[in-house]
Order: sequence, then structure tokens, then C-alpha cells
Amino acid sequence: MEIITYYNNSWKLHRKHDLKVLYGYYIYCKNDTTMYVSYNSSKPSVPPSRIVYKGYNLVAINPSTNDYENYNGKVKLSDYILSINNTWIQILDAGGYIYTRNDNISNVYLEPYNIYWLAMSNKDELMGRNVH
Repeated sequence: MEIITYYNNSWKLHRKHDLKVLYGYYIYCKNDTTMYVSYNSSKPSVPPSRIVYKGYNLVAINPSTNDYENYNGKVKLSDYILSINNTWIQILDAGGYIYTRNDNISNVYLEPYNIYWLAMSNKDELMGRNVH
């Protein structure tokens, strides 16, 4: 099994099995495989954050309890990009949809735990949500 991610303008081979929140990953397996991924936090923790770099970054969506209660687990794009509102350019999903800063994104929802390509004009810090 190989796990890779993309940030700071290059592909990174992820050699550990501790996946980080807000990072998007591609997982390659030689055979059909069932994989169970869980998040274990027995202690209160600070919501996650990560650096996103100029250019494309492979990112993931982590919903909060509020997202499950109000949006069936989906995350509003306008909420997701709030911390990077001045530096994000566009976000692309796996289905080929592109949302830009010039689009009306008030009714766009991102799927939890899916990966997206986030284009940035400058380096910034993407603030996540409490992990659900």
C-alpha cells in the first residue's frame, strides 16, 4: 500500500499511517482492499489547521457536529474557506466541478472526507473544524 499527498508544489510519499486532518490522500493498493479509517481522540483538542501553499494543495474536508445537525454532514464552501478568504482562488472536486472566488458559493456544499484540489494565490493557514 502506498499513500501520497500533494502540497507545496510536489507529491509527497506518506510513509506513516497517521493521516492528518485537512490533508487529502490518494491510497494505492495492489488488490481490492477494505480499509477502515478512524479518528481517536480521548482528550479535548484544538481544532486542526494546516499550511496551504501557493499553487495547488490536495485538501480534505472534516465536518463538525454542527454540519451533521444542519447540513447532513456536508460543509458549506463559504465556511470552509473563511480563514483563507483573501488567498484562495478556486477549488476543484473529483467530479470535475470548479468553484472560484467569483462564483456565488453561498449554496455550495463540500462532501465530508472527500479530497479536493485547492488553488491558492499565496501561502496561508487553513483552519479546520472540531473533528467529528
